[in-house]
Amino acid sequence: MQYDDVDNSFARNETKINEYLLKSGFYILITNKANLLREEILSFYRDRDVIEKIFDTTKNELNTNRLRSHSKIASEGRLFVKFIATIGLMDKN
Repeated sequence: MQYDDVDNSFARNETKINEYLLKSGFYILITNKANLLREEILSFYRDRDVIEKIFDTTKNELNTNRLRSHSKIASEGRLFVKFIATIGLMDKN
């Protein structure tokens, strides 16, 4: 919107609006749950995206591709420490 001092009014800047619309995209979400509202589906999708980003952070920034431990107790200990580190990273970001 642009303010016009002469008319004391606002005018739409069609060029900027069109530029914005050209840069914006769209996506299609398909579900087999017919009773969900669009807002609920989008909320589920966004929640899933957050969870996937957390796993990506855990895997890549904390180098958790492999546990490299030889016992169940050691594996559980390493997972616990990495879980706490992930929480710390998420709070920091």
